[in-house]
Amino acid sequence: MERHPIIRKLVILMLALGLVFALGACGGLTDADALFEDAEQIETITEEPAGGEEPGTQPAEEESGAVDEGEAGGEGAGGEEGEGAGDGEEGEGDGEGESSDEGGQPLVDDEPAPADGDLSGADLENARLEGDFSDFSFANANLRGARLAGVFDGADFTGADLTGARLHGSSFVGAIFYGAKLTDAAMSGTDFTGADLRFADLTRAFKPGDSVTLVDALLEFATWIDGTTVCAEGSVESCEIP
Repeated sequence: MERHPIIRKLVILMLALGLVFALGACGGLTDADALFEDAEQIETITEEPAGGEEPGTQPAEEESGAVDEGEAGGEGAGGEEGEGAGDGEEGEGDGEGESSDEGGQPLVDDEPAPADGDLSGADLENARLEGDFSDFSFANANLRGARLAGVFDGADFTGADLTGARLHGSSFVGAIFYGAKLTDAAMSGTDFTGADLRFADLTRAFKPGDSVTLVDALLEFATWIDGTTVCAEGSVESCEIP
C-alpha cells in the first residue's frame, strides 16, 4: 500500500473535525480537542521517514566510512614509508657490493688506483687489487703475496715479482709476464689466453690438472712448474721439453 502523508493527514483531519462537530453538538468540545491532539500524536508516532530508512542510520554509516577512510590512509602512508626504507636498505647493499665486482673500479687496498694506470715499480707486497686493471703497467713491481682479483687483460707484469701471489679466478688475457717471477703463485682457475709468459718462473705456480687456461700462451724459455724444466723455444700452450 502506497503511503501519501498529505492524504493521510487530510483523512485524519476530516475524522477529527467530524468528531469535533459530533462532540460539540453534545457539549463535549473539551474532549474533542483532546481527541484531536491524540490523533496528531498517533500520526507523528506511526509516520515513517520517506524511503523506509530508520532515523539515525545514515549518519552512522557516514561516520563509519570516514573512520575506514582514515585507517586506509594511515595504512597507505605506513606502507609507503616501509617501502622507502626498504629501497634505502637495498641501495646501501648495492653500494657495498659494487667495490668487489670484477670489472668495476680498480682498487688497491680499497683505495682508487692511479688514473694513468701506471703502477710500475710500485711496492704492493700483500696488497689487495680488485676491479678492472686492464692495460695497467706493473712492470718491475713488488707483488709478493698480493691478491689480484678481477680483470688484468693486457696488463704489463714484465719483470714483476709475484712470488706467492694469489691470482686464482682472475683474467690475464693477453697480459705480459715476460721474465716475471710467479714462484708458488696460486693460479688455479686463471685465464692466461694469449699471455706472454716467456722467461717467466712458474715453479710450483700450479699443479697438473688445475684449471689454468693457456690457450695461445707463449711459454718458450719459461721455467716450468717442476722448477727444473725450461720450456723449449717455440713452446705455445704447453711446455715443450728441449
